[in-house]
Amino acid sequence: MIIETREIYKCDHCRKVYQIKSACIKHEHKCKKNKANHIRCFDGCIYLVKKETEVTHFDYNGHDHQEKKSLLYCESKKIFLYPYWFNNPVLQEDIKDEVDNVQMPKECDKFNYFKIL
Repeated sequence: MIIETREIYKCDHCRKVYQIKSACIKHEHKCKKNKANHIRCFDGCIYLVKKETEVTHFDYNGHDHQEKKSLLYCESKKIFLYPYWFNNPVLQEDIKDEVDNVQMPKECDKFNYFKIL
């Protein structure tokens, strides 16, 4: 049995554990619990909805086909949005030519709460 003693690194926000310091630093910049990464849209904005759209998807053989995707949509700005942690370059490439797909802002001048009756 081998017993090793080594340093570990924890995210200051979610307490996730890493053995490599650079990996922990990279995670902290994108951590969903980091207050600096808070996205106002998710606080209950009435304009943020899921909307289905068709995008052309190219497979590895070069063939294209239509695919339905359910994406976040801002009804006020009339644009599709994706959060900063959305890290799927293939999907982003497929969508960016067909629909206006931008990263969610941290603050928004159009923000409006849901009305509770």
